[in-house]
Amino acid sequence: MGFTTAPYGAVLGIEDAVGLIHTHDHLLPSSSSSNSSSSLPVELLQSLSSDLHKQTLEMDCFLQLQSKRLRRSIQQEEARRQAYIMQECESKLTALMLQKEEQSAAARSRTRELTETLKMAEMEARAWQKIAAEKEAVATDLNNRLMNMEYDAMSFCGSSSPSPPPAAGKMECRLCGGGRVCCVVFFPCRHLCCCKQCEPLLGHCPFCCTVKEASLEVFLV
Repeated sequence: MGFTTAPYGAVLGIEDAVGLIHTHDHLLPSSSSSNSSSSLPVELLQSLSSDLHKQTLEMDCFLQLQSKRLRRSIQQEEARRQAYIMQECESKLTALMLQKEEQSAAARSRTRELTETLKMAEMEARAWQKIAAEKEAVATDLNNRLMNMEYDAMSFCGSSSPSPPPAAGKMECRLCGGGRVCCVVFFPCRHLCCCKQCEPLLGHCPFCCTVKEASLEVFLV
């Protein structure tokens, strides 16, 4: 509904219209008939009142229409603003979820690497334990063999024919004790330990238990 142009009298108020009517009555010529002077103000007043009422209705309709358009525009703007806010929140949430997923994937990968490293370390530890057990078994076997050889040597020396007693002031062999004179020095301890026959059977000094690295036969006079 458009806004129509009202007559000049419709823009004025009713009081102004009545004043104009009275002014018009005074301006009318005196030769007019009494019937026309009495009927003209009533018709003009009715016309002005009708135009004013029509103009008021049109103005009300115009204001209602503008109010609806304004309300619709505000609602649309509010809907657009909420949609923009929701889009921003969704984009931020998506970025945050992607970041968390990347962190979780990196953590899982690191956990797998640590698990594999731990498994390899456990396998290596078991392998070294096995090697150590084998080495310990070998060492124990060698020690048992050495002890058996020393026992056999002592038995052999003890069962052999008695040797002449050592000369005065000379040391007797620490292993066989069969009257043989000590004539072999062990290194690095430098102890005079045994006779020449028992030297191959000893792997350590019978005095200080130092491992024999070398030996030297000496001649005592």
